[in-house]
Amino acid sequence: MGENVIKNKSFAFALRMVKMFQFLQNKKEFVLSKQILKSADFNWGDG
Repeated sequence: MGENVIKNKSFAFALRMVKMFQFLQNKKEFVLSKQILKSADFNWGDG
């Protein structure tokens, strides 16, 4: 059976968003970093 492309791309996207969040936190961009994390989380929310 083939690999799940959607799952792999979704996971890669989530990792990129977490890394961006951490980068922005280190730059003291707290509001922007929280907004990035919220918008990325929207895809995993209520469905």
